[in-house]
This record gives sequence, C-alpha cells and structure tokens, in this order.
Amino acid sequence: MIKVPLHQEIWLNIRIWAKGNKISDAELASLLRVNIRTLSSYDISAHTLTLDKLSNLSVATDINLSYFIPFTSSQLTKLSTMKGVTPSEESSYDDIRSMDEKTKAIFKKFHWH
Repeated sequence: MIKVPLHQEIWLNIRIWAKGNKISDAELASLLRVNIRTLSSYDISAHTLTLDKLSNLSVATDINLSYFIPFTSSQLTKLSTMKGVTPSEESSYDDIRSMDEKTKAIFKKFHWH
C-alpha cells in the first residue's frame, strides 16, 4: 500500500471541500492568498503548501484547520484527552508551573517560556 504524504492528503481534502461548496479555482486561490497557477502546482505536489496558506483559508472561511487534516479515530481520541493550556487574564505563558509535563516539554522545545 502506498502512503500518501500528509500535505497531499490535506490538499485533497481542501479540493474536495472546494468542489462540494462550488468554489472556483479563482475563489480558492483568493481564499488561500495564492496565484491561481499555484493551485495547479499543489495538485501535482502540495509540499509547498504552508501553514500560513492554511491559516488564510481558515480565517477567510471560519473553518478550523483540523477540518482538513485527516486524523484517524485513535488520533482524535488521544487529542481529546490531552490537557491544553488556556491562559487567563491572571496568568501568562511565562508561568509554566501549573502545566502538565507534556505541555511543559512542548513549551520548552519551542521556547515559549
């Protein structure tokens, strides 16, 4: 069985969504903030599809990015049980003492502390 790269699966989901919602290539390019020729490039290989372009689509359509990501049911189950960090007005990301160990590790890895 051939494994399809994640970026190509995401692009396929975007194309399916656009077709189902009768969104033209020109409209989709506008939503992603790319040139219409870039869509053809993504059709061949979406390896240059960036989070920035996905974010543009998400903001313009008010659709969460996870809608386009092909999570398995076991991944969704794991995601739903993970503890998140929700900063309040009284706390900040600088105060990591109350976070669980996984969240602390992520914050340290990406220098968010």
